[in-house]
Amino acid sequence: MLTPVLKLVEIPGVTADPMSVWNIRALEVNGTSISIAVMAQLAESEPKNFKKIRTSLRVAALSEHCKNERYVVSSDNFPGVYEARAHALKARMMFFYSKRDRAIVCTNGCWKSSDNQEKAFSDSFDFKKLYEESHANKSPKKPR
Repeated sequence: MLTPVLKLVEIPGVTADPMSVWNIRALEVNGTSISIAVMAQLAESEPKNFKKIRTSLRVAALSEHCKNERYVVSSDNFPGVYEARAHALKARMMFFYSKRDRAIVCTNGCWKSSDNQEKAFSDSFDFKKLYEESHANKSPKKPR
């Protein structure tokens, strides 16, 4: 079985404030990023959802861990996985924090509903495990 190639990449149109604790990145697996595709689709067809997700990610990046549920909600069943919310709208972006890379790592998105949010959290948790396992024996990057 081939080992997947994992990279953290910038999300077009989504950057953290220069004073932020965290960078905002997308997880790319074998040259493809679900979260970049989701954000591009939102920017094109759902600009209000895109702007609110971008704001939620920026707010989350400003502190060690955002506890304001208007912007970010943690999973009850998948530790270390969060959703950035488009408050009062339906879009969600799943992510985890990478202390090693000082980054919020966006993995996948979903539309708010009881049946697909748990699947989105589960998928993000699987991406988190894959990422952490791929970096288990590597030395951490130096802080920026």
